[in-house]
Amino acid sequence: MIIKIYEKSRDPFAGATLETPVLRDGDQRWEFVLTWRGERHPVWVADWVYKHFRICKYGRSSDEQVFRITREGNLQSHNWGGMQRYDKWLVKHFSGVFPVNDPDSITIYVSTWNHCFSMTPPHGDTDYDIVTTFFFDPLTGTCVEQ
Repeated sequence: MIIKIYEKSRDPFAGATLETPVLRDGDQRWEFVLTWRGERHPVWVADWVYKHFRICKYGRSSDEQVFRITREGNLQSHNWGGMQRYDKWLVKHFSGVFPVNDPDSITIYVSTWNHCFSMTPPHGDTDYDIVTTFFFDPLTGTCVEQ
């Protein structure tokens, strides 16, 4: 299975790393964690406050976001941004399970400054110029960046 993560180069922390996936819920879904070095709010004062909030709450300034792939080939996450654009001030997180058109190739767009996901570019947004591709073998659980 190919997993493609599309990001914007204007994100100073673009270039997520993908941790080794873990099988969860009685082998019903694979859980993936994408990690960024940090987040950058579009307004510097809010960015400063938010960074220190993350350090106090999570003990780190890095950003971790989770998505899951079910045995049926659906994508699941509590970090969906829907059609929110990258520079939106207040970003809402949505939860959902989304069917994948091609279970052998999954595409995720990082659509907001705080790394919310989308299955398609929001509102025709086309400046996704960083693509990281991973090959995931669900039989062995190995995931390698290509």
